[in-house]
Amino acid sequence: MRHGVDREGNYLYPAFPYTAFTRVTDEDMKALYAFLMTEPAVSNEAPKTALNFPFNVRRGLALWNALYLEPGEQPAPANQSGEWVRGAYLVEGLGHCAACHSPRNQFGAEKKGADHLAGAFIDGWDAPALNDKAVAPLPWTREDLVRYMQTGFSERHGVAAGPMAPVIEGLSHQSAEDINAMATYLMSYRKPVADAAGAGDAQALVKEKTEVAKLPVDAQGYRLYQGACMACHRADPSGVLAGSSFGVRPQLSLNTNLYSDSPTNAIHVVLNGITQPARPQLGTMPAFRHNLSDDQIATLLNTMRSQYGLQPWAGLSDKVKALREETRPGKVAAH
Repeated sequence: MRHGVDREGNYLYPAFPYTAFTRVTDEDMKALYAFLMTEPAVSNEAPKTALNFPFNVRRGLALWNALYLEPGEQPAPANQSGEWVRGAYLVEGLGHCAACHSPRNQFGAEKKGADHLAGAFIDGWDAPALNDKAVAPLPWTREDLVRYMQTGFSERHGVAAGPMAPVIEGLSHQSAEDINAMATYLMSYRKPVADAAGAGDAQALVKEKTEVAKLPVDAQGYRLYQGACMACHRADPSGVLAGSSFGVRPQLSLNTNLYSDSPTNAIHVVLNGITQPARPQLGTMPAFRHNLSDDQIATLLNTMRSQYGLQPWAGLSDKVKALREETRPGKVAAH
């Protein structure tokens, strides 16, 4: 946990996030061990690690650790509040948020400085920036972050999906004090939202983005939206951002994924749906991989981009085709 060395003396690759866990206090290390030892024993032989040369030569990781590992607990800044310090400990240590949300250099080490929490690509998904580089139609507020971490949903931004869903499931069990501390720390990486006006009027933005059609009303993208999306994601004139009898139905005009420079997450969700939500209360979304072609999904997504005043994603049909193959159920099972 501190040095990335297993009990047989082998160096671990930082895919196991010991570079974050090294910050965990002795007391919490002991508590984690005590908890794990209460779990029932099972009879299981772990699969043998089989790495090709040169990755099977792990001694080189000693040099990597010398360059990039800062072992042990980190001193708390004297000029920060106790809540901020607690949030930093959880985000940078036990939560290891940067393991997914920070880009890495050519040697696999997390980038620091302005690149810390600036977003990355991992497990086939885009992990969005958690700092001021985040792209969203409305600014994230502290309240947005708290609700998102507790429930997996923000009316002003969207729903947790993909690798983030199990993270939310874990966060939902944390205390309100710890979730608020994490939000306080993460908001310190963003420009502060001074007041409610600065946070933006979500319903006004929905009206602005959807009141007038930006393309001919019989455009294929609109027809696809009406057939596949509108039953759940229509712009509600009554002012309800995500009302539904079962689960949540967020407004697409507020969805962060559609404003991203990368279409990866949006393609994932349309192709494969959300069958395992972060929390059951969020409900599910059907997959459209068997209902819509690559060109139809590309047309649908780029129509939404155009409607919301954004440039269409270039080469989108080819990207849908590639991601469809990468996530083909038989292929995933084979791996």
